[in-house]
Amino acid sequence: ILESLIAMLIDEVLTAKEAEDRWKLALGQIRQWIFQTPDKFAQGEIRKSNRIWLITRDAMVRHFGKEPEQ
Repeated sequence: ILESLIAMLIDEVLTAKEAEDRWKLALGQIRQWIFQTPDKFAQGEIRKSNRIWLITRDAMVRHFGKEPEQ
């Protein structure tokens, strides 16, 4: 049960580049948006890990709508 819960949670966090690819956004658009309007994000929606920005799937859906079909 714990393994499936961890797998479910890890799928809810994306790198900025992965989110840009999935939502078909321009390269760097999420990072630019983070720097220009950080107040638009709820606590825990974004985080920087070393040099990589992470964003939750919920934040992407809230700001950009449902993930486009592949």
